[in-house]
Amino acid sequence: LRYALQLLTPASLLGRVQGKETVEREQVEEINELFYDAKSSAKILQDQQHKFLK
Repeated sequence: LRYALQLLTPASLLGRVQGKETVEREQVEEINELFYDAKSSAKILQDQQHKFLK
């Protein structure tokens, strides 16, 4: 639930930039492509750790 709510704020901002008054599915989907939840982020970091400075 927290993750879903965290998507709504940036989706709302994106909608405003696009001239929309309400959050639509397209904005949420676009924002969802940009952000990962903590578990997914940790997995990506672990899988790609060789690309980062130590």
